[in-house]
Amino acid sequence: MTHHPLLKEAIETFQAGDRARARALLAEAVAADPHHEPGWLWYAYLQESAARAIAVLQQALQLHPEWDEAQRRLRIYQARAEPQPGQGERSLAGRLAQARTELLDLSLRNPLLNYRLLRARGVALDEPDAERVFDALVVQGRALAFAPAEDDALAVQAPLEGLEEGEDALAGDAADQGPVAQAQASLPGEQGPDGDIAAAGAGGGPPVAGLDLDGEPVGVAADEGARSGMPVAAAGAGPDAGRGAGPDVGPGAGTEGTDGGAAGAAPGIAEARAGAAPLDRSGKVGDAATGVAALAGPGTVAYAAGTVPASMDAAAGAGPMAAGAPAAQGAGDVPNGDVPTGDAPNGDVPHGDAPHGAVASDAAANGRERARTLRTIHPPADLDKRLRNTYYIARTYMEEQGVNALFLAFGMLQWVDPAEPATAYRAPLVLVPVELSRTDVRSRFRIRYTEDELGDNLSLRAKLRETFRLELPPFPELDDFRLGPFLAQAAHAVSMLKGWSVDRDAIALGFFSFGTFLMYNDLLEETWEDVQEITAHPIVNALLGQGFRDAAPGVPDDAFIDDLVDPQQTHYVLDADSTQIGALLEAGKGRNLVIQGPPGTGKSQTITNLIAEAIGEGKRVLFVAEKMAALEVVKRRLDTIGLGDACLELHSQKTNKRAVVTELQRTFNLGEPHVREHAVNLDLLVQQRDRLNAYSRAVNTPIGQSAVTVYACYGHLLRLGRAMASVDVPDLACPVMRRWDYAAFAHHRVQVGELQSLVASIGVPREHPFWACDPPSLTPAGRRAFEQKTAGALAALADLVRAAGGLTDHLGLPPAESRHETLRLERLAQRLAAAPDLTGVDVTPLIWASSADTLLECIRAAQRLEALHAQHDATLRPEAWEHEIAGVRRAYVEYGGSFWRGFSGEFREARKALAALCVDKLPRGVERQRALVLAIDEAQRLAQQIARSDALLRRLFGGAWIGPHRDWARLETVTLWLAALHRDVALADMPPGIVTYLARALDRGFLRQAGARLARALATHQAAGEAVRDEVRLDEGLRFGEGLQGSDGLRFGEGARSGAAPPNGEGARAAGTLPYDDAAASGHAALAGDAAPVGDASPVGGGPAGLPPEGVRPDGTGPAEQVGLIWLPYGAQQALLEAWAASPDRIQEIVTYNDRARQLREAELGGVVDVAARWPAAGRHLVHLFERTWYEDLLDVAIARSPELATFEGDAHTRCVQLFRELDRRQFDYNRARLAALHWRHLPRSASDGQMGILKREFEKKRRHYPIRKLMQTAGNAVQGLKPVFMMSPLSVAMYLPPGSVTFDLVVFDEASQVKPADAFGALLRGRQAVVTGDQKQLPPTSFFEQIVVASEEEDESPTADMESILGLFAAQGAPQKMLRWHYRSRHESLIAVSNYQFYENGLVVFPSPDRAREDIGLFFHHLPGTHYDRGKSATNRGEARIVAQAVMAHARERPHLTLGVAAFSVGQSNEIQDQLERLRRQDPSYEAFFNSHPHEPFFVKNLENVQGDERDVIFISVGYGRTAEGNVAMAFGPLNNEGGERRLNVLITRARYRCEVFSNITSDDIDLRRTQAPGVVALKRFLKYAQTADLDLPTASGRGPESPFEADVMAVLRERGYLVEPQVGSAGFTIDLAVVDGRRPGRYLLGIECDGATYHRARSARDRDRLRQEVLEGLGWRIHRIWSTDWFNHREREIDRLMGAIEQALLATPAGSLPGPAGSTANPGPGAGQGGVPAARATTHTPAADARTEHADGRTAHADGRVPPADGRMPPADGRTAQAGLPTAPTPRAAAPRSQPASPAPRAGTGPRAATLIRRAETRTNAAATQIQPYRQAELTLRLGGRAFHEVRPSQMASWVARVVEVEGPVSPDLLVYRLCRAAGVGRAGSRIQRAISQGIAHAERAAKVVRRGRFIWPRAMARPPVRDRSALPVAQRKIELVAPEEIAEAVVIVVGDAMGMAEAEIPRAVARLLGFGRSSDALETAVARAVAGLRESGALAEQGDSLVLGDVERPDFR
Repeated sequence: MTHHPLLKEAIETFQAGDRARARALLAEAVAADPHHEPGWLWYAYLQESAARAIAVLQQALQLHPEWDEAQRRLRIYQARAEPQPGQGERSLAGRLAQARTELLDLSLRNPLLNYRLLRARGVALDEPDAERVFDALVVQGRALAFAPAEDDALAVQAPLEGLEEGEDALAGDAADQGPVAQAQASLPGEQGPDGDIAAAGAGGGPPVAGLDLDGEPVGVAADEGARSGMPVAAAGAGPDAGRGAGPDVGPGAGTEGTDGGAAGAAPGIAEARAGAAPLDRSGKVGDAATGVAALAGPGTVAYAAGTVPASMDAAAGAGPMAAGAPAAQGAGDVPNGDVPTGDAPNGDVPHGDAPHGAVASDAAANGRERARTLRTIHPPADLDKRLRNTYYIARTYMEEQGVNALFLAFGMLQWVDPAEPATAYRAPLVLVPVELSRTDVRSRFRIRYTEDELGDNLSLRAKLRETFRLELPPFPELDDFRLGPFLAQAAHAVSMLKGWSVDRDAIALGFFSFGTFLMYNDLLEETWEDVQEITAHPIVNALLGQGFRDAAPGVPDDAFIDDLVDPQQTHYVLDADSTQIGALLEAGKGRNLVIQGPPGTGKSQTITNLIAEAIGEGKRVLFVAEKMAALEVVKRRLDTIGLGDACLELHSQKTNKRAVVTELQRTFNLGEPHVREHAVNLDLLVQQRDRLNAYSRAVNTPIGQSAVTVYACYGHLLRLGRAMASVDVPDLACPVMRRWDYAAFAHHRVQVGELQSLVASIGVPREHPFWACDPPSLTPAGRRAFEQKTAGALAALADLVRAAGGLTDHLGLPPAESRHETLRLERLAQRLAAAPDLTGVDVTPLIWASSADTLLECIRAAQRLEALHAQHDATLRPEAWEHEIAGVRRAYVEYGGSFWRGFSGEFREARKALAALCVDKLPRGVERQRALVLAIDEAQRLAQQIARSDALLRRLFGGAWIGPHRDWARLETVTLWLAALHRDVALADMPPGIVTYLARALDRGFLRQAGARLARALATHQAAGEAVRDEVRLDEGLRFGEGLQGSDGLRFGEGARSGAAPPNGEGARAAGTLPYDDAAASGHAALAGDAAPVGDASPVGGGPAGLPPEGVRPDGTGPAEQVGLIWLPYGAQQALLEAWAASPDRIQEIVTYNDRARQLREAELGGVVDVAARWPAAGRHLVHLFERTWYEDLLDVAIARSPELATFEGDAHTRCVQLFRELDRRQFDYNRARLAALHWRHLPRSASDGQMGILKREFEKKRRHYPIRKLMQTAGNAVQGLKPVFMMSPLSVAMYLPPGSVTFDLVVFDEASQVKPADAFGALLRGRQAVVTGDQKQLPPTSFFEQIVVASEEEDESPTADMESILGLFAAQGAPQKMLRWHYRSRHESLIAVSNYQFYENGLVVFPSPDRAREDIGLFFHHLPGTHYDRGKSATNRGEARIVAQAVMAHARERPHLTLGVAAFSVGQSNEIQDQLERLRRQDPSYEAFFNSHPHEPFFVKNLENVQGDERDVIFISVGYGRTAEGNVAMAFGPLNNEGGERRLNVLITRARYRCEVFSNITSDDIDLRRTQAPGVVALKRFLKYAQTADLDLPTASGRGPESPFEADVMAVLRERGYLVEPQVGSAGFTIDLAVVDGRRPGRYLLGIECDGATYHRARSARDRDRLRQEVLEGLGWRIHRIWSTDWFNHREREIDRLMGAIEQALLATPAGSLPGPAGSTANPGPGAGQGGVPAARATTHTPAADARTEHADGRTAHADGRVPPADGRMPPADGRTAQAGLPTAPTPRAAAPRSQPASPAPRAGTGPRAATLIRRAETRTNAAATQIQPYRQAELTLRLGGRAFHEVRPSQMASWVARVVEVEGPVSPDLLVYRLCRAAGVGRAGSRIQRAISQGIAHAERAAKVVRRGRFIWPRAMARPPVRDRSALPVAQRKIELVAPEEIAEAVVIVVGDAMGMAEAEIPRAVARLLGFGRSSDALETAVARAVAGLRESGALAEQGDSLVLGDVERPDFR
């Protein structure tokens, strides 16, 4: 076995996860061939520690010291083996040096040192005069097109020595395409010191870029034939490469070169890459014979010699082919060589895949542009492919890195290394930044100069200086630049070196980057030596040293945000949920912070607010992101809200110096924003917020010590009310409960439960045989006496029963069973006598009871039918009542309420049909017509109903039913009476014989006589009963004497207190009462369905309306005045007596009961005992009653203590919520205007010196503007004054911000997980505080983009690669962290489900979708079993790529209003999709607007490495990897197999907002985890399984029950009404309390119900709780109904009606076939239906011929149908936020006032010392001349001396005059003070006596506290700072610097420096002189100013910044 298979096997083994075996195989490989560098590098990479890797590399270098890559790797491993951080300053400096190591690349892989034309990108020009090209492009600003080589032979003769075979991954090689798609696929990363291996994305890859296993160029050995010596053209010409140009290939197609290399047409040899010439084994270009044109691809026009202009001298606009010149033969599908013109736009000739074979320029054809044509060395197809690849790569690099890397290189330095004199290298000398563009897919590419600075080859200069001690000539500025002279000077500089020369006419288009070199310089200590020591910078020191020492985060994750936020002190301009606000508050504390932002959680939203807050605090911000989209989305947000004026973009295309100056000037000239101070009442907002919070707390805060909330009380009371609804519930008074905590309640609940269990065992105590007895222990004698008396009582009872039997026998009824039944017999007779007229009625059928409802319905239906006829017979024809009306009714119901009904043919037909049924005209108005239709429909239904029961009605009622005039009242009365009678009979409450008795006449006299015969038996019965009573010591008063009111307050017959449902048994007959009770009322009740079940009824008697019958006790025991044993019902008496006689042993049961009762009474719970003794339901509900009493008492306490509950009214609270929402939104508008005004107020205005002077002079220039870097160096502070927010990429920071030129208070990084620490240090060094946002679960830093600008595909490792990214480094070093959790992006849960489950442990707050049956959004899977992965060759799946491309075109055709992105797992697959799509677009250009028109979210095709940060409405994912044509599935999925692969997958699967479609030829079952355990592959298997089956914990009905009893009550109400309700819908961080399922479409929720319980209260702010959550849900399509628990509890029926109304409205608003969504919403999301209606994913399987549409089972195609955002192009915000509250439609209006007007006050912002300092600095420089500089005022006074000499004036008087002068002119010098006083006194000169008198006056004034002396000058006592005054109007003698106080001079210095935003020290005296009104500067003035400057420096009020002095951070103290 050779080393090649060993290395190949080792790589496969490693990628499959077996590191140890891979290492063993590599050991064999290097032993077999010790001269193979890739093997050694892989072997080192797989070592277990850095030390072992060092040993391996040292061994390799002993054999081959010249191996540069091995040396470089050795240095990195050695650096990493140094002592770890935390071991002192030396280690800190060492780590910084490591960070610099990766930035400096002076190796030969750097194209700036060793330029080589790569195979599929870049263009080599063949122009003889480079200066003319430079002049046309740069000086004249022309757009230049490209022309292919004049003859195909040029492609062979081109000087391509050193052609780089290892072309970059972006251009379509097999890089990272599989474990064996060559060792050349990716470089291995280096090991960590502990054996950890960095992820491939952060340093993984093959040992030597561009080499295969044999060390040959990639693509040469494409198959075994090539390895045997036959050169083969590189693969990649397209999916059908190797098939030639089509079926009609012209001559020469497929012809081989002289050495046998295939030209691209022989499919059995190799696949040809367009434009690649065959290579021999040495890498040289092979000779070609014929057929080279075949490489151009199908449909390409081949050119005849002479058809392309020979030089740039061709006429402008002339095409490369002369008019009429015939095309060469072999042009594919172009017969006879004719040039087709067709419908090509702008005159372009369509050429299939080679538009750069075009005959003429489209612009030239229209004459709109004079474009020059650049001749290249490439044939047409090769040129087209190169330009296309270059175009896409340049665009991607710009988007991802934020800088342009595409340059047109002029002049090449050819140099040699003395160590290898035989090898020559080429390095570009002048680099012109260009943009490559085209108008559409068929048009030609052109380049334009971007007007950025010309590029000097800094890397080359450094290389020459370091290695050769050689200096190139200085690089002139653009305005002075001349190409020829510069190249001549360069040639002269190298002329002395042998083998060195300059090719002055060399021109090449390629990729170059200076960024890393500039970042390297940025981290050199000498670069910062005049600013600060790098390692002393706090942030860098923390990152590389001991870590962050910040305290723990000050805002706990569970903190209630409203307690921390004062709207008056914050400046949020966009909505922010509580997690975002928590992060903002943390950042506002000045901490360095990490914000973890999982996908779609609003990072850009948070950054926007963070920047706005910084603007409000007066801070300067640097916002950094590598990805252009991240910067632009924040900028767009700031523009939209009117704060974009504060931002300066310096990235991507935003770095044109002229455009930058223009933008600065525009900002300088801004007008004043209008701010309405009272636009929002923030105090009212706080008031409403606090009111809502107070209610939420009141409802959800535990009451006292009970641990029970009011909300729980409501729920428990409702639960208990429902539990006891079927019984009469007594009240229970237990005052002691209010003193309990929950533990006491639980303890006593157990006691009550024991009593309930005993009662359930022995029965209700009052029904116990020995209830109310206190019998002694029975002795034998006592037992005999007891038995005798019991037997006597039984005999007397039997005699009484016989006496009563006479009457019952007469009635044919059973005997009476109690004393009171004798009385009821009379009432029974009265009932029978009062029976309704039953004439003609058949009373005997049993159907009266079973069909009563039907009979009543028919009676009422007939009555209703009669009414309908009476109402409408005048309008309708008779036949109308029987006419088929269903179609008419459907049309009126569906369209009647629609404004567009007139356009419905069905409706118009229905209206005609209805008119035909009318006697006269059709009634006017659709409502009247609809009423008529409904009346006919109702009448038909009623008639059918009556017809079904007509025979029965005739049978029962006979003649009473027949006839035109029926007595409806009588029929109903008879029905009710007989139904009640038969019901009583059926229930055995009345014997069946009574029905027969009714048929004959009643003997009322006999009934009266029978009553008298009962009296005699009653006396005997009474005596015997009293005897036995006394024997058992029965307390008849206790047992039988309790009435409606007991001693303990027990009240029967009353319902539960508020909150309890009314008992169903009210008004119904009680079980066990006399079966002959008045049944009229009970009959009605029974028909109404309110009768209580037998055995579970109320003990209330059965009289009318529930009242006891006359003369009978409510408990049925006898007349109201009689109490005792004998009054018991006979059966009960007999049973009781027999029980006494038969079971004296049951006395023990009553003894046990009494014992339990005593325990409860001792606990002050006697009321519980009393209720248990008599309440029939006590055995089941005693604990319920006990609980109810507890909760009611708690509720009473809560209401008494909480005004929010006592005064709560639902409508008022809802209005409060609405007002809060409105005010909360409006505060954003107010903050936007307030911040715009604050920015305007702090703009520098008046200075003409210093940095502002420089800037103003730049404004006046028309040309020769400063380069941006120089502008920042000389006027950076002034730029910051205008633009306090810079938006840059890490590269642009190094390019445009010289160290020390500007500083920032806050540096914000976005997508920081992708930024390498070394790339970030430069930005961090310029800031005081850092906030890094990103997600450690997403893509780590990658060398992917470095491959664009290097000559190999190696992925460097950072010395801090173990930290992966700057985000990881911050986190590892202990920076505080905050996480954003609310997920907004995905409009359907399935789009985030796998990510949330797999990577975030379901920690994201994902809002559920209301409609799970939607088919247009969600996750979809397309199985493509007919496609194959081309493993080991092209490493693509061309069939899959073709289907994806077709799907893209279908999307452009059917859903153009939805943005789209395509993401592939590999670079090769993304390139293949791009190629396939290019073909389709050229074939059908009608959809080019879709691909080119979107301003912010254009269509893209990307791969795993560069898709992070992007999001689109729809994402297509192409797996690419999978089953080969042979049926094999390797467990190799490119980057997913490497460490960190799962993070790449996380990024890929979370990009879509509405829809994500996955294309793959494998399923999850094809992934065998026994063959690999790579986390990325494991995650992929789970994702594919979910995409196919939705088998995951997708947020839906959670499976949990209701969260509280309150919600259970609401759910029960809905279910009782027939609705299907699911509780707790959702799972990932948020659930909707209840959701009503749409019965018409069970997969959709009709209504969401939110209560105010725990979920409501768990919100961390009122905004979350009362606005944001509902807005997000409504944005997803939910209709939300809010239930306030207090309202529901207090007004239950009303709230139920409202709930029913909300459901009805939802039904009307959401017809069965439509989708819910808020009106006007731009986002109308909804889930896709999966199997069983639960999963959201949809899986489809494609046959090989299937396209990419999603076909459904019913044959429909899932196209846009209005269920997605409208086609007006309006897209939701980039973070998926449904509604951006308060987002203005226009920026804050501004005044058009001239700039010279003074600034009006703006709202002051900012708090805290740091904010105060920043704002003070801004205010110091604000409009100094207009507001701070005052004319010098002279004191005007006249002194009256009163005849005395001036020197004789009293000191007190003199002091008064001194104070008056000082008050006006202070601080004033004594000399000037003497002059003023003498002049006022009329004294010509001041002698010694006058001066002495004035000095005494000054001293007296000081003692009197009128003035104060500071130094030589006299100040007003209260003056803190001196005014700066203009002395220009003073006499020359008074304009002396000696007369100006030093403090005033210092203030003047501060003003001029602040207003100028920085000034050179030499300029300050002149500016101060002008400010003070002096005509010119002088030595004395300069000396005084120098002293002031020195003092200000010492105090920190001034600081050095580069060559300027700027205001410092230290606030100057006042002078009081």
